[in-house]
Amino acid sequence: MVDFLSIVLLMAAGAAFILTLAEKWGWREWLMVHAPNEFLYRLFLCKFCCTWWVLVLLTLCVVIIVRDAALLAVPVFATPIALRLW
Repeated sequence: MVDFLSIVLLMAAGAAFILTLAEKWGWREWLMVHAPNEFLYRLFLCKFCCTWWVLVLLTLCVVIIVRDAALLAVPVFATPIALRLW
């Protein structure tokens, strides 16, 4: 349980770092401006959505490397933490 909690905290910190960097370098604004439709524009505008999908991608990378399917629950628990950090 402690291992899972530490992975959740590390993933939340990693996602917050990536999203802060994307905000600083203007990637998120660029994606909003160049979005091909309204759905993607609103997706990149929503902080919760961006946090969720970044965590899903990070988690999938970690699951492929570690080969532990139990980690697929990480985005559910890490999203509120990453939102507060971001």
